[in-house]
Amino acid sequence: GRIPALDLRVLEDDRQFFPLYNLTEVIDTDLLEAHPELAEIFGQLNPRLTNEVMLKLNAEVDNEGRDPALVARDWLIEEGLLSAPS
Repeated sequence: GRIPALDLRVLEDDRQFFPLYNLTEVIDTDLLEAHPELAEIFGQLNPRLTNEVMLKLNAEVDNEGRDPALVARDWLIEEGLLSAPS
C-alpha cells in the first residue's frame, strides 16, 4: 500500500526470481460441510483480488489508517459478495 504513496514503481519480475504470493482461501472442512454455499462465494475472491486491488486495499490501511476489517468489509460490499449492514 505504500508503493503508490511513495511514488514508487513495481518492477516486472521477468526472470521469475521471486515466488508468487497469490491469495487463497483456507476454510475449515466442518464449516464448509455445514455451509456448502460458501465454496462458491470464496471461489469468487481469487479472480477479484488482483495485485492492483490489493495495492489499493493495503493503501487504505497503511496510508489512511483504516481498520483492515472495515476495508475488507467495504470491499466485499462493493463487490456484491456481502450485504451492507442495515
